[in-house]
Amino acid sequence: MNSNDYEKIASWFAQYVAPYLEMEQEIRDTVQMKVDHTHRVVAEMNLLIQSLELPENDRYTSLSVALLHDVGRFEQFVKYRTLNDRQSESHAQISIDELKSHRVLDHLTVEEIEIIFKAIDAHSRKTIPENLDQRSVLFSKLIRDADKLDIWKVLIEADQGTTTALNAIVFSDLPDNEEYNPKALKAISSGEMFDLAEIRSRNDFRLLAMAWVFDLNFSASFHLVLERGYIDMLAERLPEHENIKKAVLTVNNYLARHKNRQDLQD
Repeated sequence: MNSNDYEKIASWFAQYVAPYLEMEQEIRDTVQMKVDHTHRVVAEMNLLIQSLELPENDRYTSLSVALLHDVGRFEQFVKYRTLNDRQSESHAQISIDELKSHRVLDHLTVEEIEIIFKAIDAHSRKTIPENLDQRSVLFSKLIRDADKLDIWKVLIEADQGTTTALNAIVFSDLPDNEEYNPKALKAISSGEMFDLAEIRSRNDFRLLAMAWVFDLNFSASFHLVLERGYIDMLAERLPEHENIKKAVLTVNNYLARHKNRQDLQD
């Protein structure tokens, strides 16, 4: 895959999104939010692939996965008026279906197409499927990291009340009080992610976001999280309870231990 292949995909993406931006205000606002997110994920992906010094083919494959990973979000919101997969259907599967329907990747090799589809599918799962081949795992890890790096930004801005609309979309009117699910703290103490289905409050969402560090895969990702202060910003809005302070310390210690990890060794 080369720059011309990627430019064809980028051109299609711009044309595909354009009609959604002509629809009613509610749809336009949500679509624009996801378009902006997509472009930021592409930028995050650029940072990761530069740190890994990937060959040209892998660079453009990675950027294509980043550009296309959420393309199903637009049709999802038009059809269901929600971005919640549990209340609609998998946005990753919609993405794959749309790409197949529009024959977007027909100019690529069969291997490249399969890798892109597998990475898109894996990006929205709790964990990467165990049966993936080594190259598909690489691109799945890359998109999961790049996606998280921007979702942290979106979540924190919503939590800080930057925009009312963003706040409502991200938190879906979750109560903002002192309550939190003990299962979240247990998961963090075990170095595990918290199940999205267990979220009952904003504090649960904040703890969930903190636990995402356990799913990071590359040294550059750990450095970016630390440099941007994402965990500290999330922690600032949590209750000042001793068990929560221990959870924050666990997460920060994990980041510190893994920031200089050796990439692409497995």
